[in-house]
Amino acid sequence: MTPTISRHQVKELETDNANMRQFGKEKQNQVVMLEQKVASLETVVDDMTRRAKDLAAENARVASERDALAENVKKLTRDLKRLGNNPSPPTAPPPCCVAPSHGA
Repeated sequence: MTPTISRHQVKELETDNANMRQFGKEKQNQVVMLEQKVASLETVVDDMTRRAKDLAAENARVASERDALAENVKKLTRDLKRLGNNPSPPTAPPPCCVAPSHGA
């Protein structure tokens, strides 16, 4: 005994098959779009990683420069305090008051 399939059942199966094919195509298109997004995001991550490394190097350079400047300020502050604590060196008398030398 072989089962017979009515035309209505055949039509339903063909419709289901067409719907499944369409669904598969839509899902494949979604996969392609998601793969493109992933590739784009990977590029962004690579760029951001490279930028972060560049900024870290710049930060280290600026921090080193800041530390050098801070040391220079400390040194200059010490020198300024030392100069403030010492009396001024004697100034030379004005030329009108200097005794003439005997060698002339």
